[in-house]
Amino acid sequence: MNIQVLEVHKRDCLEVVFQGDIGRGIANWIGPCPEVNASYEVELEIHEVLKWGESIIPAGNDIELIEQTKMGYSIVGKVITVEADGCIAVRLSGSIVLVETEGTPSGYSGYVNIKTSTLSFYPVHT
Repeated sequence: MNIQVLEVHKRDCLEVVFQGDIGRGIANWIGPCPEVNASYEVELEIHEVLKWGESIIPAGNDIELIEQTKMGYSIVGKVITVEADGCIAVRLSGSIVLVETEGTPSGYSGYVNIKTSTLSFYPVHT
């Protein structure tokens, strides 16, 4: 996923304000401190185990997005694969995000709305 870093904040962890083609928000940055106004190819990681029917539900549309909310983030992406161990692969802005879930329905392949409290970005090329 390609993002532009708009601001960098050094708190308990390194945080960036980012803008991408599917949304804008604040995420933890795992890696060397990025430069403001620079573009980066990143991997997105969700550290929470998501529960079907609660924090991961079928989406009402097929428009991929990242939206910051009062409670964290709402992310819409397309499920590519569902594994027997509860992990799913979700396509988001041309990238694949692996998400650990509980109660995964087998064979689901539509768009999902993921609710998570935080996001982390890992730069691909450092």
